[in-house]
Amino acid sequence: LNRIYIKLIGKIGSSGRHEIKTLTGLWAGSVSFLVSDSGFVLALGLVDDDWFCSKIIVTTPEGVSMLFPCHRWMNSNKRLSLRDAVGSSKSHVLCMHVSYRWGIYAEGLPHIVNAESPTVLPPEVRFSFTKKKEFLFTLVIALFNIFMPVLTEYVEKNWMRDDFFGYQFLNGLNPTMIKRCSELPENFPVTNDMVKSSLPEKSTLEMEIELKRGRNIFLCDYKRLNGLQGNEINKKKQYLSAPLCLLFSTPENKLTPIAIQNISDPSRNPIFLPSENEKDWLLAKIFVRGAEFNEHELNFHLLRTHLLGEVFTMAVMRNLPSCHPLFKAVALRNHTVSLR
Repeated sequence: LNRIYIKLIGKIGSSGRHEIKTLTGLWAGSVSFLVSDSGFVLALGLVDDDWFCSKIIVTTPEGVSMLFPCHRWMNSNKRLSLRDAVGSSKSHVLCMHVSYRWGIYAEGLPHIVNAESPTVLPPEVRFSFTKKKEFLFTLVIALFNIFMPVLTEYVEKNWMRDDFFGYQFLNGLNPTMIKRCSELPENFPVTNDMVKSSLPEKSTLEMEIELKRGRNIFLCDYKRLNGLQGNEINKKKQYLSAPLCLLFSTPENKLTPIAIQNISDPSRNPIFLPSENEKDWLLAKIFVRGAEFNEHELNFHLLRTHLLGEVFTMAVMRNLPSCHPLFKAVALRNHTVSLR
């Protein structure tokens, strides 16, 4: 059972240490009353379990209520000193500067919190017991859905089809990578003769690109991956491709690939077409899917989700008082640091 001690420190003196007691114990939402002189600083101590304190309200003998925002975790190894909501937050900010130190993830990327593992993170940004259980439950549901016979059988039968390839693009990780093509890049020299078998009769690539045909040509360019070096996995060097993929929206409103170049430099790699060797075309599509995964993980997931989010989390936790609305939102709902 949690035992929490409180001490009020004011201009005149200190109230001494008092234990907050309730008949049913201190659970979530507990309220306890303690009569003492008014103070401007609260000192809190805790024994036993971790306990999240949202706020403390002290009522003076004159009936004036004083709010002491907390929104932090307490444990037996951590003693908190809180100032009232209208007081100075300098001591809180200095304390947070010690708990949240900047670290370097990699050269050229946003800085991160300096922590070796999630277990040494400040408790405000660690996963709670409930959140961990939610992750396990979600994992079980996801595995069940993945191995549903109906779903796996359909994918197994259709994954090599061009229209299913386009379907995965539109319903996958990064549909925003698909850009309407108004002009072909210089390093992607696709000609009309190359793709005419994939277009409607009497139509040309130029006509499909132009407005009068509805602009049915789309482009995915993974140029950000160009030049990146892959890691070694099981002592085998890995390689990243930076493909360009040209897509066509058919009259049946299906998105299909019509040309793929797996390297940005056309002199080093041919343009693969669905009208040519079936296995070469399938391999080219697999390279595009691999690039799609790498683009998502490196750019949209790691950089834009975790690293950028962590910068704002660190800035809020280090510089804003606990009574600030942004601090409360981050402390209660932000798991960016733990996830990364």
